[in-house]
Amino acid sequence: TIAPGGIVGAVLTFSGLWGVPFLTEVYHLENAIAATLCSLVMLAWALSGPIYSLVSERIQLRRMPYLIGTMISLISWSLVFLIPGWSLGVLSLLLFLAGFFSGGMILGFAQGKETLPLSLSGTVSGVINMGVLTGPMLLQPLVGFLLDSTKPTAHTSMEITVGFSFEDYRFAFLPVLIWLVLSVLALYLSQESYCKNKIFNETKSE
Repeated sequence: TIAPGGIVGAVLTFSGLWGVPFLTEVYHLENAIAATLCSLVMLAWALSGPIYSLVSERIQLRRMPYLIGTMISLISWSLVFLIPGWSLGVLSLLLFLAGFFSGGMILGFAQGKETLPLSLSGTVSGVINMGVLTGPMLLQPLVGFLLDSTKPTAHTSMEITVGFSFEDYRFAFLPVLIWLVLSVLALYLSQESYCKNKIFNETKSE
């Protein structure tokens, strides 16, 4: 639940809500270009799912590609959120990498089913999916709340509210990065299934 929550939360919090304001206010991009970059993240995320599945089946591992991908995604998001001034080309590459390597979360469904009894496979899928939905549900409003907290007079002043600075966004996006760090730790501590069901192996060995 922790890992998919952080991964999906990062992708949808940025691409689904706060990416366009961030890119237009910090990088002064046109709305169309900012929206295209957010779509790039989603496209990379969608394309990586089948690729992750093929690689996982080929090397007979779930945890390792999932963990490495999440680490690369964390690094990519960190570079975007913590360091300003990237060129459009580098920024596009970082966002593509962040989206692409988030696709490893699809392996979590297989890993969960393979490391627990078959009788719990439906429950496992439900719990993992709960994490998928919980991440963006919590992070999207939290980022907005933290942004508003950087402008305490925004709702009481009669003046037109100015845009948020990079420092404001950096502060607001910190929970996204913290959750991704927790995702990496959770995956590091998780069990490798080697693409084989645990109960199947135990039955076969008897």
